[in-house]
Amino acid sequence: MKKISPSNGVATTIVQPESHTAKEMFGNWEVALKNNSKDVQRGKKYFRILIVSFVLDVLFTVAIGYGAVHLHTVTQQAAIATCESGNVARANNRQLWDYVISLNGDVKPSQALLRFETYLDKATAPRDCSGIQ
Repeated sequence: MKKISPSNGVATTIVQPESHTAKEMFGNWEVALKNNSKDVQRGKKYFRILIVSFVLDVLFTVAIGYGAVHLHTVTQQAAIATCESGNVARANNRQLWDYVISLNGDVKPSQALLRFETYLDKATAPRDCSGIQ
C-alpha cells in the first residue's frame, strides 16, 4: 500500500491500496483445482448426496400427503357404512318393539304405552348419513 501525503503540509496521510490483478489476488484457480482434486471430488459427492436427499424429501412428502388424503377417504367411507348399519339396527329394533307392543291385543293403550311409542319413534328414527364428511 502506498501512503500519500497532501501537499498542503497537513499531518494526515491517506492510504491508497495497491492495484493487483485478479490472478495475484485469488491465485491460479486451475492449479488450485488440480492440486485439490480430492476436495473437489468430495464436494461433488456431497452435492450429489444433497440433491438425492432433496428429491427423496419431496417424494416422501408427496407420498405422505397422498396417504393422508386416501386415509381421509377410507375413514369417511367407514363412517358412512357405520351410520347405515346403525340405521338397519334401529329399524330391526323398532320391528321387535312393534311386535312386543302388538302382543297387547285389543286392549286400549295406556298413557305410558303411548309415551313409550313416542320415545321409540324418536329413538329409532333413521339418521341422515349423507352429511358425514
